[in-house]
Amino acid sequence: MEELPLVSIVMPVYNAEKYLPEVFESIKKQSYNKWELICCDDCSTDSSFKILKDYSRNDTRIKVLKNESNLRAAATRNKCISVAKGTFILLQDADDISLPNRIEILLSNFKKYKDIDFISSNVMYFDNDLKWKPSKKYIPIPVNEHAIKGLCYIHASTMFRKSCLEAVGGYRVSWETKRGQDYDMFMRMMSIGKKGMNISDILYEVREDQEAYSRRKYKYRIAEAVIRFKNYRKLKIPLWGYVYVLKPLIIGLVPGFFMKKYKELWGSI
Repeated sequence: MEELPLVSIVMPVYNAEKYLPEVFESIKKQSYNKWELICCDDCSTDSSFKILKDYSRNDTRIKVLKNESNLRAAATRNKCISVAKGTFILLQDADDISLPNRIEILLSNFKKYKDIDFISSNVMYFDNDLKWKPSKKYIPIPVNEHAIKGLCYIHASTMFRKSCLEAVGGYRVSWETKRGQDYDMFMRMMSIGKKGMNISDILYEVREDQEAYSRRKYKYRIAEAVIRFKNYRKLKIPLWGYVYVLKPLIIGLVPGFFMKKYKELWGSI
């Protein structure tokens, strides 16, 4: 009988005390039980760390780490990945919800498509009590040229083969990847021939609000332009594609309210 693979769920945590109980319940309700949850508190100023420790005392599958200084998401995820024992790495944000069959369905697709290195599922975005479904116009198997316009995958909903993450050295930590570490890593993976896949199943719920858009400072738009330029070269993008380096700079001039409405209607930006 084939041994079931261990799935390591990695979750950076910063000031998420009001969301953590719901997040933990969503993980514990998974139909697939062979998992470990590695949480790392990134110097929260609320009771997040205490909540993490309380849950870990009641479930040995939950491991808790703590940063000595605030390292932000990319470095914190790398720290979690470095101690992960699983064959697969599943992302989880500290304010989002995993639906009960999330792990089971992702693993079934990895078993079916053995040449795939990472898989992103569809998601449901929600704002307080309002939920809206993103566009189904996803690309099942993106190629390099699809990365020109923007993210080809929904980062938060992704499961990776651990070997794929190790091949690119995990998340790149630099000034320009404070917010764009996901886009950067996906492009680096694609540039070395790693293959990703999008599935239509909604397996994850992402918490978003208007303020999330308004908080995106223009310096992060500049950083995304730098990420695009650096990785377009690795992906051997044709010269015409470099016009999209300007895309984040233009989007940064649009008010957050309109960006949120656009995403509600069309599912992507």
